[in-house]
Amino acid sequence: MIATGSTQNAEALVRVVKGRSLGGDAWERLKKNRAAMVDYMEDVLTVAHWFLDPKNHDEVAQIASKITKAPPERFGWLFTNKDNYRDPNLMPDLAALQKNIDTTRDLGFVKKPIDIKKFADLTLVTEAAKRLK
Repeated sequence: MIATGSTQNAEALVRVVKGRSLGGDAWERLKKNRAAMVDYMEDVLTVAHWFLDPKNHDEVAQIASKITKAPPERFGWLFTNKDNYRDPNLMPDLAALQKNIDTTRDLGFVKKPIDIKKFADLTLVTEAAKRLK
Protein backbone atom coordinates (compact mmCIF):
# COMPACT_ATOMS: atom_id res chain seq x y z
CA MET A 1 0.00 0.00 0.00
CA ILE A 2 1.28 3.46 -0.83
CA ALA A 3 0.45 5.64 2.13
CA THR A 4 1.56 8.98 0.74
CA GLY A 5 0.54 8.67 -2.91
CA SER A 6 -2.78 8.84 -4.64
CA THR A 7 -4.72 5.78 -5.77
CA GLN A 8 -3.90 6.76 -9.33
CA ASN A 9 -0.18 6.74 -8.51
CA ALA A 10 -0.50 3.39 -6.75
CA GLU A 11 -2.18 1.89 -9.80
CA ALA A 12 0.56 3.33 -12.03
CA LEU A 13 3.20 1.77 -9.78
CA VAL A 14 1.53 -1.62 -10.10
CA ARG A 15 1.57 -1.25 -13.88
CA VAL A 16 5.31 -0.48 -13.74
CA VAL A 17 6.35 -3.51 -11.73
CA LYS A 18 3.65 -6.15 -12.23
CA GLY A 19 5.14 -9.11 -13.98
CA ARG A 20 7.93 -7.13 -15.62
CA SER A 21 11.66 -7.00 -15.18
CA LEU A 22 13.66 -3.81 -15.47
CA GLY A 23 14.70 -4.62 -19.02
CA GLY A 24 13.52 -3.40 -22.37
CA ASP A 25 11.29 -0.37 -22.01
CA ALA A 26 11.54 -0.27 -18.21
CA TRP A 27 13.18 3.16 -18.17
CA GLU A 28 10.31 4.53 -20.23
CA ARG A 29 7.77 2.99 -17.84
CA LEU A 30 9.65 4.49 -14.90
CA LYS A 31 9.70 7.93 -16.53
CA LYS A 32 5.99 7.70 -17.38
CA ASN A 33 5.10 6.68 -13.82
CA ARG A 34 7.68 8.81 -12.01
CA ALA A 35 5.22 10.28 -9.49
CA ALA A 36 4.18 6.78 -8.37
CA MET A 37 7.80 5.70 -8.06
CA VAL A 38 8.75 8.73 -5.95
CA ASP A 39 5.70 8.11 -3.72
CA TYR A 40 6.78 4.49 -3.37
CA MET A 41 10.36 5.46 -2.50
CA GLU A 42 9.06 7.95 0.06
CA ASP A 43 7.14 5.12 1.73
CA VAL A 44 10.19 2.84 1.62
CA LEU A 45 12.31 5.55 3.24
CA THR A 46 9.66 6.16 5.91
CA VAL A 47 9.80 2.47 6.83
CA ALA A 48 13.61 2.43 6.76
CA HIS A 49 13.78 5.50 9.01
CA TRP A 50 11.39 3.86 11.45
CA PHE A 51 13.47 0.67 11.62
CA LEU A 52 16.69 2.66 12.06
CA ASP A 53 15.30 4.93 14.81
CA PRO A 54 16.73 3.77 18.17
CA LYS A 55 13.45 4.57 19.97
CA ASN A 56 11.78 1.78 17.94
CA HIS A 57 14.48 -0.82 18.61
CA ASP A 58 12.48 -2.91 21.09
CA GLU A 59 9.58 -3.17 18.66
CA VAL A 60 11.97 -3.99 15.80
CA ALA A 61 13.40 -6.81 17.93
CA GLN A 62 9.86 -8.09 18.53
CA ILE A 63 9.15 -8.06 14.78
CA ALA A 64 12.39 -9.95 14.09
CA SER A 65 11.49 -12.41 16.84
CA LYS A 66 8.09 -13.12 15.29
CA ILE A 67 9.64 -13.67 11.87
CA THR A 68 12.51 -15.88 13.02
CA LYS A 69 10.91 -17.50 16.08
CA ALA A 70 14.07 -16.54 18.01
CA PRO A 71 13.85 -14.63 21.31
CA PRO A 72 13.86 -10.83 20.89
CA GLU A 73 16.90 -10.61 23.16
CA ARG A 74 18.98 -12.05 20.33
CA PHE A 75 18.37 -8.95 18.22
CA GLY A 76 20.12 -6.30 20.30
CA TRP A 77 22.44 -5.64 17.34
CA LEU A 78 19.73 -5.37 14.68
CA PHE A 79 19.55 -1.97 12.92
CA THR A 80 22.25 -0.53 15.19
CA ASN A 81 25.87 0.42 14.59
CA LYS A 82 26.70 -3.23 15.38
CA ASP A 83 24.76 -4.32 12.28
CA ASN A 84 25.75 -3.85 8.63
CA TYR A 85 25.83 -0.19 7.68
CA ARG A 86 22.73 1.16 5.98
CA ASP A 87 22.57 4.63 4.57
CA PRO A 88 19.57 6.27 6.29
CA ASN A 89 18.23 7.34 2.89
CA LEU A 90 19.11 4.00 1.27
CA MET A 91 21.60 5.63 -1.09
CA PRO A 92 23.94 3.06 -2.61
CA ASP A 93 27.68 3.57 -2.26
CA LEU A 94 28.49 3.88 -5.94
CA ALA A 95 32.24 4.18 -5.29
CA ALA A 96 32.26 0.84 -3.43
CA LEU A 97 30.12 -0.76 -6.11
CA GLN A 98 32.48 0.54 -8.80
CA LYS A 99 35.44 -0.99 -6.93
CA ASN A 100 33.64 -4.35 -6.84
CA ILE A 101 32.91 -4.18 -10.57
CA ASP A 102 36.51 -3.19 -11.30
CA THR A 103 37.73 -6.16 -9.25
CA THR A 104 35.57 -8.57 -11.23
CA ARG A 105 37.10 -7.13 -14.39
CA ASP A 106 40.63 -7.37 -12.95
CA LEU A 107 39.96 -11.02 -12.11
CA GLY A 108 38.81 -11.71 -15.65
CA PHE A 109 35.10 -12.25 -15.00
CA VAL A 110 34.16 -9.14 -17.00
CA LYS A 111 36.02 -8.26 -20.19
CA LYS A 112 35.21 -4.57 -20.60
CA PRO A 113 35.18 -1.77 -18.04
CA ILE A 114 31.74 -0.80 -16.73
CA ASP A 115 31.07 2.71 -15.46
CA ILE A 116 28.36 2.20 -12.84
CA LYS A 117 27.47 5.90 -12.80
CA LYS A 118 26.15 5.55 -16.35
CA PHE A 119 23.59 3.04 -15.06
CA ALA A 120 22.70 4.65 -11.73
CA ASP A 121 19.83 7.09 -11.50
CA LEU A 122 19.44 8.14 -7.89
CA THR A 123 16.94 10.90 -8.58
CA LEU A 124 13.91 8.91 -7.38
CA VAL A 125 15.38 8.24 -3.96
CA THR A 126 16.93 11.71 -3.59
CA GLU A 127 13.59 13.33 -4.44
CA ALA A 128 11.78 11.09 -1.98
CA ALA A 129 14.36 11.83 0.74
CA LYS A 130 13.89 15.60 0.23
CA ARG A 131 10.17 15.18 0.92
CA LEU A 132 10.90 13.69 4.32
CA LYS A 133 13.12 16.53 5.54
